Amino acid sequence: MNLEQRIQAFCKLGEFLSHACDTKSPELYTYIQKAHFQNQWFTHENCVMAVQALANTLIYEKLHAWIHSYTIPHKIPARIAVIMAGNIPLVGFHDALCVLISGNTLIAKVSSKDTVLIEYVLSKLIEIEQRFEQNIQICTQKLPKFDAIICTGSNNSSRYFEYYFGKYPHIIRKNRNSVGVITQDDTPDIYPLFFHDVFAYFGLGCRNISKIYIHKNHDIRNILDACKSYEFLTQHAKYMNNYEYQKSLYLLNQQEHLDTGYLLLTQSTQLHSPLAVLFYETYTHIHEVQKTVELEKDVLQCIVCSNNIFYKENTKPGTTQMPELYNYADDIDTLSFILNLPV
Repeated sequence: MNLEQRIQAFCKLGEFLSHACDTKSPELYTYIQKAHFQNQWFTHENCVMAVQALANTLIYEKLHAWIHSYTIPHKIPARIAVIMAGNIPLVGFHDALCVLISGNTLIAKVSSKDTVLIEYVLSKLIEIEQRFEQNIQICTQKLPKFDAIICTGSNNSSRYFEYYFGKYPHIIRKNRNSVGVITQDDTPDIYPLFFHDVFAYFGLGCRNISKIYIHKNHDIRNILDACKSYEFLTQHAKYMNNYEYQKSLYLLNQQEHLDTGYLLLTQSTQLHSPLAVLFYETYTHIHEVQKTVELEKDVLQCIVCSNNIFYKENTKPGTTQMPELYNYADDIDTLSFILNLPV
């Protein structure tokens, strides 16, 4: 396949997924049900959101502009292993896309928490373009021979990845967090957008807001009023188990906090908040936040703000879980890494 044929195949995959969401395809919904049975965090709504977000990136104009911003070398295809995470649905697909659209062979070590949807989508890609079958290998056990590897995990698992795979060309990702910044000029109608970025996928993604900086002119209690639409979270047992656990710790330690009944807010200088907890800090001058955030750039994924005033491009409130093709995890250009492999 040449590059244009690969672009067309992914474009058709996007059209298929978009149509399946729009028409509430029984086939897609059956696989979503299977995914939920496998992983209780993968609710129907979250799976549909993930599929639709994926479809929104697999548009010809976006794919063409993205891939043609690189120089595609003519060389022997590499075998690239991808160890995928399973914290949110289809989170490993972007790495698969980078490998396949660049003409290489994907060896996908899928997460045991997300086998159903990723395998379904890759099977649909093969149905659309059968020549991809020879370039896609899914494994659940020991990895076969590979030329390079991309691993996504935690700070803890990254040490094992470094030990086992450090001798190969690699990308090894660790924990990342995202922060929100409510500026002096923001109005209350923007509050719900920030909470969407807190609660999407239950807050399990690195692009979810785990901490929010609030200008002193805003009342935290008024801000909390904007998250009432997420009261349905009280119906999710696994989420509420986390909420109850964190609440018991706060009460036991007599730690000051605010409580909505499904979200705990507490002031903290830390970035990584536990599930069902949102850290916050108030500030007077924006340059205080700019300085603090830049010092933490090695552990930040998104800076969610209505203004583009930080060391990296801001993410508009309400859009953290709708990344564009060029929004790479850990700010490491995956496609550039693949294209520059010495094979």
